[in-house]
This record gives sequence, C-alpha cells and structure tokens, in this order.
Amino acid sequence: MVNGSMSCASLLSYNGPEAESLESLIRDLLKKRLDQEVSDSKSVATLRSAILAAGYEPQDQEGTINDFSLPWRLRLIVNNNYFLALGAGRWRSGFDDGAYDAFPAAELIADCGEIDEEFWTERWMAAGGKSYAGRRIAMLSDPVWLRISVYGVPWEPFDCIGATTQQSVSREEVEELGVKWTESMEVQPVMSDSIFFFRDLPDWQGEWKALKALALDL
Repeated sequence: MVNGSMSCASLLSYNGPEAESLESLIRDLLKKRLDQEVSDSKSVATLRSAILAAGYEPQDQEGTINDFSLPWRLRLIVNNNYFLALGAGRWRSGFDDGAYDAFPAAELIADCGEIDEEFWTERWMAAGGKSYAGRRIAMLSDPVWLRISVYGVPWEPFDCIGATTQQSVSREEVEELGVKWTESMEVQPVMSDSIFFFRDLPDWQGEWKALKALALDL
C-alpha cells in the first residue's frame, strides 16, 4: 500500500541526478510506447540504465518506494504517465463530432472489489457526484471528473492507487435516468509540474472550458 502522505505527483516523477535530461528521455519513451515502438519492459530497462549511468544511488531509501533503481518503481512512472496519456486521448475523442451526442455521459467503474467500490462511492459523492440507480454517472462535461482526480484532469486514471475506468453512457440512458449537468465552481488543476507528460500537453484547461460550452449547446 502506498503511503497516504505521499502525493501521486511524487510517485510519478524522478527527482534524482540529471533529472532534467532524463525528463527528455521519459518523454521520448512515452511517445514511442504510445506509437507501439517500444514495450513496457524495454522502457523500464532503458530508463533504469540511464538513471544508474547518471550516478543515482538510493542511499538510505534502498528498497523503498523512493528507490529509483527498482524496476517496479520505474514501471510506476512509465505506466502511469502512459495511461494518463491514453486517458487524455480518449477524453478528447469523446467530444468529437457525433460522439458526444451519442454518448454524452460516463459511469465510473471501480475494478477492485467491494472495498474499492465503497471507497470510490464515498469519494464520488463527496466530490458532488450523483448516483443514478446505484450507478456513479455524470456528463462528460461535469466538473465532478476534475474533483475526483488527484491529478486535476477530467480523464482516467483518477488516482495512482485503486483501478477505475470510465464506461460510456448513451444518450438514451441519460434521458431515461434523468442525468443532468449543472454549472458549478471552477476547479483549479492540482497536478505537479513534475508529472512529465503534462509538460507536453497544450492548455488543457482552456480546452476544457471550451468543451464545456460546446456541451451546453448540444
């Protein structure tokens, strides 16, 4: 279990020797993996070799989650950035012509059993989400997706622990269940600059506001 006092930003970033140059390597590995030019294991091996070559030593953190010489620790960096990138792409495609009109909402699905189900239901309700027939459903343009995310973005994954997915909900289901989107306060992104992938993203918050306005007109 991850120490609750550690932010997900710190779990997804490397802050050892040559961090700036290694950031470029991680960005390159991410792009290659998205293009299916490199595997997960190859990405981790390449990153580990570069970190060790830079003179990294775990010192008193050896064997802990702060030990960047451990393959599983580097896999956490590589995989979470990868899945955040995929989530961003899926989120944007949800607003493509015809896509939002057909599937304007999503359901938050917890994939880790009853304990995780209870955790995410409490988190969903605390963030202002609503339950429809026992299902956690909201319009794609609803700021609840921002509120449940530790990264401050409206796409999955929403946390570094606890598996969740967004399942599309059709317009027919939305109308049948009475799902509605209402204006609420602006939510500022809380993601750290040390999450490498987001340094390559355009101004997603400006895009988010534009997409919310578009959704209201449909």
